[in-house]
This record gives sequence, C-alpha cells and structure tokens, in this order.
Amino acid sequence: PQGCRHNRLRRVKMGELNTMSINFLDPEKCRFYINPNGFTALKTEDKDYRRVRLLRTLPLHRPFEYISVSDMDKNEIGIIRNAADFPPESREIIEKDLAARYYCPQISEIYSIDEKMGSFYFDVSIDGFKKTFGVKDISRNIKMLDSGAVMLTDADGNRFIIPDINALKPRTRRKIEPFLY
Repeated sequence: PQGCRHNRLRRVKMGELNTMSINFLDPEKCRFYINPNGFTALKTEDKDYRRVRLLRTLPLHRPFEYISVSDMDKNEIGIIRNAADFPPESREIIEKDLAARYYCPQISEIYSIDEKMGSFYFDVSIDGFKKTFGVKDISRNIKMLDSGAVMLTDADGNRFIIPDINALKPRTRRKIEPFLY
C-alpha cells in the first residue's frame, strides 16, 4: 500500500529469483488514532483502517520495534520499524495498545516457591496483592533476559516479569536465583 516504504529482500532458490517484500510504515505518512468505539485505527495517505491489530514480532528483546500492523482480517498492512520514530500522539497509542495486548504483571516480592509433583508453585506479590501460580517445566518457563529482567510463564500461559532481578530484596532474590541457571 502507499504510505509504506518497500524494502525488497531477494533470495535465489534453485535457479529462480523469489522476491519477498516487507512494508515498513513511514512515520511521516501514517497516523494512529483511536476510533469512536475506542479501538486503535490507522490512517495512511490513501486509506483509513478503522481498526487495526498490533503484534510484536520480537516481544521479549525489542518490545517497541518491528511491530506488525494488520487489519481485522489478518492482512498485514506493514511493519513499524521502531515506535519511537512516530510522533508522540501515535507512539502513545501504539504503546497503550501493546500494553493492553501483552499485559505482563510485575512481581515485586516472592514469598515462597514450593515444588509439588513436578510443578513449582510461586506465592508472590503483584501490585501489593498476593498471587499464587504454578510453573511446569521450570527450565523452559523461567528466562533471564539480557536486560536483567526475569520472565516467568505459568501453566496457563500467563506471563509475569521481574523487571530487574538486582532490584529485589536479597531474601526474595535468593529464592529465585537457583532457578535461573
């Protein structure tokens, strides 16, 4: 579509030339807004998408870069290379939409971690409230990120985050450290 920059990636496969196109949305030619029903929408130079869906392609390592923008029929409109390149009004809408879609509660304290029948049960504090959740296959569902954050995925697929392992109180940090290696 117009309003997008086209970067062509070319690869040769068994003697023929295949072309794959990635449409990066141009921050100067696209404007995100909230439609009358409260949903994220996008206006480009030639089209008004009354409702769009934003999906992270690299959710853990680059949460505000390489964001896929699709219409409600799952047809990709383009890719946001970096949300920071957009004007403040559009960037705020992008960030709020992603925060709602990728809700990830922050753990501020760990009261206990107990193992029962191969699963680990975490009693934690999230926003001052006590929460208990179970984690199966702990080696795959607790990940230390490059930023110093720890991502936990419970048995139901819900994600929780400890934004900075070093900012935790020492007694809380000692409870989770054995599971990070």
